[in-house]
Amino acid sequence: MKNILLQLAIFFPIIFTMCTPVKGVATNPNHAVIKGTVPEKNQMMYIYQNPLNLNGYDEIAFDSAIIDSTGKYSLNVDCSPNSNYSIRMKARFVMSNIYCKNGDTIVLNQSDLESNPEVVYDKGGATKFFANFYKRYPMPPEYFTKMQEGKLLECLAVIDKLKQERSTFLMMNTYILNTYPRLKREMDAILKYEASRDKMNTLMYLYYDENDSITVSDTHCTDFIDKLQFENGNTDLTGAYSSFLTTFLEFPYIHWRFKLMKSKIINRYERLSLRFEFCKSRLNGTSRDYGMFYCFLKLFSGDADSNIFAVAEKQLKDFREFVVDMRYLEIATKLYNTKLALAQGKTAPNFTLPDLTSKNISLSDFKGKTIYMEFTGTWCGPCRKEIPFMKELQKKCKNNPHVQFLTVWLEGATPEMWVKYVQSTGLEGVHIYSSSQFAGEVPKLYQISGVPAFMIIDKNGKVAMPSAKHPSEDGVYEDIIHIAGQ
Repeated sequence: MKNILLQLAIFFPIIFTMCTPVKGVATNPNHAVIKGTVPEKNQMMYIYQNPLNLNGYDEIAFDSAIIDSTGKYSLNVDCSPNSNYSIRMKARFVMSNIYCKNGDTIVLNQSDLESNPEVVYDKGGATKFFANFYKRYPMPPEYFTKMQEGKLLECLAVIDKLKQERSTFLMMNTYILNTYPRLKREMDAILKYEASRDKMNTLMYLYYDENDSITVSDTHCTDFIDKLQFENGNTDLTGAYSSFLTTFLEFPYIHWRFKLMKSKIINRYERLSLRFEFCKSRLNGTSRDYGMFYCFLKLFSGDADSNIFAVAEKQLKDFREFVVDMRYLEIATKLYNTKLALAQGKTAPNFTLPDLTSKNISLSDFKGKTIYMEFTGTWCGPCRKEIPFMKELQKKCKNNPHVQFLTVWLEGATPEMWVKYVQSTGLEGVHIYSSSQFAGEVPKLYQISGVPAFMIIDKNGKVAMPSAKHPSEDGVYEDIIHIAGQ
């Protein structure tokens, strides 16, 4: 558990590279111009105003532009300094936290899918200011050293010192903050909430040992949690505050749940409902909207059985009663309907895509076999780590005629580059090509917002395991063989 908590210990915003001036960039006094280059070509790019900070879920775009055959794009948008903007390729965010007003020009370049976008020019300066803030004031390396050593009070002292340094810097930059009120609101939220978020993450890491035994004083934790403050209004949330809420719905919730379960026996239905009830009883306004959606999303982080759908139906009913920002409810309802269609025992939606030889392959072609289906991409680092384990798994199943491996590649690379890459891996099974990465029809059909993702489909074409184990996990071979033998 401690290794997992270490990975969760700090959620840093993406740090972008330092900007350099670009001469001769045209401006538009009636619009903001956001342009540059991305790895994708001949696709649509979308800009969102005050997005919900829920990566991978559909929202209504504010505006859009076409990326040309060289990867260049240009968005001409009526922008307000009171808003925050983000641009993305459907499910893949190119960049969040764009601050601009009419008359500003911003140039954002991204060379490949594994690198962060670079702010190469920013006439207004607000986006550059935000991007460079975290580069100027990152969490000091000594924090991680102290955390590994289990020195709680010293970790908290580092966090407090960083907050003071950031506060002093922001007091010296009032002009740009006053010029862009939404930027000021985000920076104020960073000062108000990030230190508390970082302290919660520190406590979450240090609170439990490998056997989930308490290693930090209960009193210290409860005193800190009791002093946390929340926004109770109905305005849209800043990124810093949303991150704070996410952490609140992890560590303080876990702390409360452990205490509750020591005093009473709780059945699975009740256990699945606990996080949502914890959120609902402690938050208000759009804070509660965000929290309710987060809790709803956590329900579907693994296999979705009848208990989960029963709990989800109850939570959607509560959502309708309390919701302030209808966007959260709309996305939650869409997610529920999609997950219900892909629940265990449902017929897996059919699709047709080209294979390595450009031959069209349909999911229905494999009816009568148990399908271990993977969603992956040539651009995905974690996916590459699964390749050796996948090869071993395929070797174990090689002589079983009832098992079929099917890999759906969500690609931005050309078909030619994709074929070359797949052939270099030495993977067996059938490989098919889906363009536009997460924006393709198949990942949308299966609600895929992250890779690698795996599922098992039985011989009758029905979903047997909506969220199957990875090849690197224990028990995946047994799951496949068990389903194939039914």
